[in-house]
Parts: sequence; C-alpha cells; structure tokens
Amino acid sequence: MGVAIGVVCGSPTDSTSLYRGWGPFGALRKWASDIELLELESISWFSLKRVDVLFLQRPFKPEHVQMAKTVVLNKKPLWLDYDDDLTCVPVSNPAYRLYGNAGVQEAIKQMLNMASIITVSTEALKKKYATLTPRPIVVIPNAFDDHLLPMRENTLENVGGQVFWRGSPTHMDDLYDVKEQFEEIFNAVTGWSFVFLGFCPGFMIDIIEKSGNKLEHEPACDPMVYFYKLKTSKPRIMLVPLKDCEFNRSKSNCAWLETAWAGGITVAPNWSEWKMPGVINYDSAKDFGKVVLDAMKLTDDQVIEKSNNSWKHVMSNYRLSIVNRKRKEVIQGLI
Repeated sequence: MGVAIGVVCGSPTDSTSLYRGWGPFGALRKWASDIELLELESISWFSLKRVDVLFLQRPFKPEHVQMAKTVVLNKKPLWLDYDDDLTCVPVSNPAYRLYGNAGVQEAIKQMLNMASIITVSTEALKKKYATLTPRPIVVIPNAFDDHLLPMRENTLENVGGQVFWRGSPTHMDDLYDVKEQFEEIFNAVTGWSFVFLGFCPGFMIDIIEKSGNKLEHEPACDPMVYFYKLKTSKPRIMLVPLKDCEFNRSKSNCAWLETAWAGGITVAPNWSEWKMPGVINYDSAKDFGKVVLDAMKLTDDQVIEKSNNSWKHVMSNYRLSIVNRKRKEVIQGLI
C-alpha cells in the first residue's frame, strides 16, 4: 500500500528545499515507488483527506501554526523539519527582521510542541530544540544528491587554483568577524584569484583590490546553476568563516559537501559539525588568517589527498541514497 505525503515548503525552489524538502523527497520517490508526493498550497479537511502525513519545511509564521492545528485536528501525523536554529538568529543578521519578532518565536515553539516528529540537520540543533519540546527529534544530515548530480571521479588527477567563499548577505557578520585576517591573507600573497559566490561586501572588494590579487564576484543564482558553476570552476580552497555564536553552532556542513564534490578542500571552524576528513579546522577568528595561508601553501598532491579523503567520507556516509533511509524510517514510524 502506498503512502501519500503532503509537502509544504515556503520556498520550494531554493537551496533549503533542495537539501531538506523537494530535493530529498523527489529522490526518495525514485527509490521508493510506493511514496506519492502532493504539493499542498492550503490545508483543510479536504486536502488532508488526500494524504497520510503532512510535512512542513522550515515553518515559522503564525499561519503555519494554523496549518499545524488543522493537521492535528484532522488526526494526521505532523512532520516538521528545520535546518537552522530560528530561535536565536543574531540581531546583526539581516534574517533577524524575518525571524526575530515575538510572534514568530511563539509560533515556532507552538509548532514544535504539536509535531508528531521533528527532523533537523545537526546534533547541535537537536540538542537545542530538545530544550523546547519533549517531542521526538531525529537528526537527518544534509547530503550529496547522488540522484541529481553527476558523480566525481574517486581519485583526482588535478586540482584548481582559486580560493572560494559562498553565501548570502546573512553572512556579513561572519565575514566582518575576520576582516583583519582577510586583510592579512590578501597582503601576504600575490597573483591569487579569490571568488565570492552570491555576496561580496564592499570592504572585501577594497581590501582585495589594494592587495594586487584578483577578485571575482558571481551574483546569487539558481541552486543548480551554482552547483555546475562550482564544479566547472574547481575551487582549490573553500573558506567557511563563522562567528562563534549559538546560531552558527547549529549550522550544517553543506559547504564541505559541495567542495568535496567539486574537488577542493575546506577551511572551517574547529566545531564537531566541521571535523570531517580533509577539512582544515581553525580554532578562533585570530588564527583564521594563519590557517588559510597554511592551506594555500599546500602542494597540489596534498590538496588532492585531502579532497579525496573528504569525498570518500561523503560517499560512505553522506550520499542522499544512504541518508534518505532515515526519512523512510521516519515515514514508516508515522504511519
């Protein structure tokens, strides 16, 4: 007997849906043909009669609470999924204007306590949300979509020569936290190309241009365009500076997954989520510059070895075809 899942994603075409919503569900449907997916734009007794489970990705609005209440009233399992800690978005983060008000915070807490199950992307996020609700919480990590994206070769023969950063304006605070260290990096080397995908603050442009290195800024684009742009560009090093705060501690390691696939290495905080094979960890903002410069001194063979180690770990543990087994278990438990 098949299972019908009603899916509600706030932004069905964005990267969060690709990693946490329609992306994994679309792949799951390919591997489990008994699963039917229905995109529900409104929630009522009529729409809920057509599904066995209702999935809400990243819900936070008061209207989402009304959806959740309708689901519970109609005796359907309610599955919530979060990939960020929306309860502690920093005031300096542009997203605070969306998530920071009291109404949104109360809505999130209400829904957490109505859910049949909650899935999250990291152990840190599970630990935090467990303080807000007794409802069951399951960690389903973000994964490389081996159904959607072409596989890379198991062993690289060559490596790129550019240093990358990718992200949105929500990372302004993270970049500014290591502004002095970036200046140290740019002034210590010449002839390098630094690529910013998505967002690039004005202070970064000024520092790079004065250093004699090359800056490339690619605007935000469709997630699939981004993936192929990354793969074609072949980053040597992906930089992941994150300011040490509660919100960032819950973030997932998507940048590492993407960089391993593209054939590069990642420099990231020395936190549990980023302690992965091939990753070069830094301990604090103060030593970020030194760690990045050391990474830039690695030979091609050393970069290739680290990237290969990352990719082997991704293939063994973070392929969507493997991780999606946890979603299948969640579905079986709900019905």
